[in-house]
Amino acid sequence: MSYNGIGLQTTRGSGTNGYVQTNKFHRSASRLQRTEWRDLKDIHGAGPKSNKPNEEILAHQRKREIEVKLAQLEDDLEEKGVDAEEIAERLKEARVKFEREAERKSGPGPADDTHAIARRKTEKMESLRRAFGITREHAEEREGEAFDQDLQAKIRDQKRADREEEMRQREERRVKEQRRREKERKRAEKERREAEKVREKEEKRALKERARMEKAGIAFEPAAPRGDDGGRGRGRGRSS
Repeated sequence: MSYNGIGLQTTRGSGTNGYVQTNKFHRSASRLQRTEWRDLKDIHGAGPKSNKPNEEILAHQRKREIEVKLAQLEDDLEEKGVDAEEIAERLKEARVKFEREAERKSGPGPADDTHAIARRKTEKMESLRRAFGITREHAEEREGEAFDQDLQAKIRDQKRADREEEMRQREERRVKEQRRREKERKRAEKERREAEKVREKEEKRALKERARMEKAGIAFEPAAPRGDDGGRGRGRGRSS
């Protein structure tokens, strides 16, 4: 009946024999790792799919409505006593009119029709997709894919590979930019050294020219800086 305080004191009204049994609803971790517990697509198939409207059936329904209207019009004309030729002419004109109206409207169809309901559902989902900014590729994914562990693992691996590729390309761009900046720095340094060489060359040429003029007895006067009058007019305005 009971053992170590576990179990029923009496079997009356319990519907059991009173002995402690294992929990048939408990699943150990090892059993959860088995393939038959994880691979649900073998049991439930590819998952539920929303019904898509059949455009051919909807077009057939519109044509049938046109034929019904034409039949009613023909009955009305025959009751009024219109001759057969005029009836045929009016039916021809009415057919063209009804077909144009059907093409212009091309509505979802009757409210209780299965394909009409599917059409309205599709239009509603399309408007929601645009409202929430969901891409068409993501919206057209097969329903139930979130429960496919193999597919989700592939998607995660693909996303990881995409991130690694993006990081690699970003690193390549960073290295290229660093090389470009280093090349610009070296070019600027080279131009600075060349300008320094030109300046030193000009200074040496000026020194040689001065030495030559002094040797020839010609007074060498360096060019006066701008705004310097050489002392002229320094005493202007003084009283004698």
